[in-house]
Amino acid sequence: MLVILHVIIAISTLVIAALSALTPTNHKILLSNIGAALTVLSGTVLVLVLNAPLLKTCVTGLAFLAIVYSLIAVARSRLASTN
Repeated sequence: MLVILHVIIAISTLVIAALSALTPTNHKILLSNIGAALTVLSGTVLVLVLNAPLLKTCVTGLAFLAIVYSLIAVARSRLASTN
């Protein structure tokens, strides 16, 4: 159940971050940040509970965060240029 929730949160975060890069608003950027934090939190719980391989999990998590925060940076830049 936790794995499914983790995947849903991660995919939702990617979608919201991509939408915020296309049509930026402060609300979408905030939701993207919250989603990224929840994804890291649920991933940490999964590692602790399921004894998942730490190195692979961390590399995947870092790649996820790099993508999400790159999209957030684009959104912030576009939002700043429209104001």
